[in-house]
Amino acid sequence: MKNLILGCVGAGKTTLAEKLFKKFKLPFISSDDIIFDEKWQRRNLDDVNLQLKFFNKNNSWTFEGVKSKYFIRKKNISFDILVLLNCPKKVILRRIIRRFKEGKRGKNSYGKLKSFIPLLFWTILYSPKKNFEFIKSFKGSVFVLGNEADEKTFLKKLESKAFI
Repeated sequence: MKNLILGCVGAGKTTLAEKLFKKFKLPFISSDDIIFDEKWQRRNLDDVNLQLKFFNKNNSWTFEGVKSKYFIRKKNISFDILVLLNCPKKVILRRIIRRFKEGKRGKNSYGKLKSFIPLLFWTILYSPKKNFEFIKSFKGSVFVLGNEADEKTFLKKLESKAFI
C-alpha cells in the first residue's frame, strides 16, 4: 500500500505518517526530506531523483508533505490511498504558534521569527481548494480527515479492509 498525505503546514501530516509507521510498519518520508538535506540546504536534482528512486522501490510506504503534489505530477509516483488533512485553520494556527513558542528546530523548524512570520501568513492564506481539485482525478481510495474521530475511523478502515 502506498499512501499520500496532503495538508497545510501543522495539519498533522507527519503525526499521521508516524502513526501509520507504528501501527502498520509503513516507512514514511516527507517531501522536505527529499528536497532538503540535514542542514536545510536544497538538494540538487540528481540527489532528489536518487532519493525518490530508492524510496519508490518499496511496495508499501507513506509520502507526506506540503510539496507532495509536485512529486506526484513531475516524477510519476503512483499511490493507492490519498489522505487529505482538512483541519480547521484555528487548530493549525494554534499548533504553529505552540511550535514557535517551544522553539522547535529541525525538520519542523518554527523557532526563528524570520521563518515563523511568513509561515503564519502563508497558513492564514492557505486554501485546501487546490488539494480538492487535485483529488478529483485520483482513482484510488480518498479519505478527507478533519479531526481525531475521522483519523480513528480511517485507521480502523485500514485494519478492517486489509489495505496493507
